[in-house]
Amino acid sequence: MPAPYPIALRERVVALLDEGREPLEVSRLMNLGVATVGRWKRHFRERGNVEPLAATGGTEGKLGVEGREFLLTFVAQRADATLAEMQDALFEHLDIAVTDGTISSILVEQGYTWKKKTFRLREADAEALLELQKEFMEVAASIPPERMVFLDECGANEAMTPMRARSLQGERAYAPRATRRGEKGVGRRRAHP
Repeated sequence: MPAPYPIALRERVVALLDEGREPLEVSRLMNLGVATVGRWKRHFRERGNVEPLAATGGTEGKLGVEGREFLLTFVAQRADATLAEMQDALFEHLDIAVTDGTISSILVEQGYTWKKKTFRLREADAEALLELQKEFMEVAASIPPERMVFLDECGANEAMTPMRARSLQGERAYAPRATRRGEKGVGRRRAHP
């Protein structure tokens, strides 16, 4: 991270604004961005000084402990999620807005890498799939028939499965997959990263 602008420059900018000059004029005169001039003006109005804010100390300050734990849990459950999906989940569940670069940095710090998946035959997960099917049938049984809506041809082609996922360095990224290419199954379509 570059060093902050000197205090003397910041004070000179605020003095020019106090003289009645417009931010655009001051930015051109001092060779600064208009947003920088506006930010210094706002800081002076809110805090009474133009001293730079203290550094947050890396990605920890941007997410906080709760955000970091949520992100790592999310990645453990959805290893093939894109950075954009992680951003959306953080904002939706915790109202935290961060860049995809911040998310990527945290994942790298934690030892996650982006790699090709190693697919296993779906039959290896038959027990887990039977349990999911049983749970679905219980939920479906509790819905009155007149409230059910049936859609024809709503299956997603499993050949569209994302081919990459995140896993800890030195570990494979495993995923279940149908035995035949193009086998249809129920699921939602996800964008490839």
